[in-house]
Amino acid sequence: TCALPICTLARAALAKSVPTPSVDDASAQLKHFVYGPVGVVQIDKGRMHAVRVWVKRPAGWRLLVHQEVESLASPPTVTPGTGKECVNPCKSLPYEPRSASERAVVAAYQELETSSHAADASTWGTHVADEFVVVSSNSDKVLDKDTRLAGLRKSSFGGVSPTALVSAQMFDFGDVVVMLARHKPQKGNPLQIARVWINRNGVWQSTLSYQTAIRNSTT
Repeated sequence: TCALPICTLARAALAKSVPTPSVDDASAQLKHFVYGPVGVVQIDKGRMHAVRVWVKRPAGWRLLVHQEVESLASPPTVTPGTGKECVNPCKSLPYEPRSASERAVVAAYQELETSSHAADASTWGTHVADEFVVVSSNSDKVLDKDTRLAGLRKSSFGGVSPTALVSAQMFDFGDVVVMLARHKPQKGNPLQIARVWINRNGVWQSTLSYQTAIRNSTT
C-alpha cells in the first residue's frame, strides 16, 4: 500500500516498478553486518537513512527488506508513545508466535519495551546488541546503544518510546529473526518498524530498529 510520502511495496509491485532510493549509496556512509543467513546494510546520508536486510537462499542473496527513514531537522519536542501506562506492547500483543524462536523474541521484545517505558537502563541494555541503532522519523539523530542508555538514565527518550503494536510479521531463520511491524502511538503518525533480532550466547538481542512515520495514512 502507498500513503505518500511513504510507500510499502510487496514483490509483485516492485516487479512492475522499482522506486528510486532516497539515499545514494555512492556518497553515503555504509555499515555491513552478517548474522549467519541474514545480512544487514545500514546507509546514512545527512537526515536520510536506509536499512536493507538480505537473506541467503540456495540461489544466492535475496533482498527481504528495504526501508527508509528521514530524521527530524531539529530535536523533537514530543515523544509519541503509549501514554502513562504501557499495556500493549509491554504486557500483551496482538501477535501469536509460530515457533520457539519467535516466542523467545516476543518475550525479549516485551522485556525491552517494558524497561524502555520505565527508563530502566540496566535491564534495557541486556536486550540490545553492542551494534544496536535506532533510527526514527520522530528523532533528529541516530541513537546507538551508548547514547540510548545515557538518555534512559536521564529519563530522556529523544523522540523514541514504546508504541502499541497493531500488526507484525516475523521471519524465522533459527538464531536470527526479522520482525516487521506496524505501530500506532498515542499521538502522532503510525509507524512502520523493521527490527532484526539475534540469539547471541543464549540471549535474544535487538540489533536495530528503523522507525518510519506513515503520513497521510488512511489505515
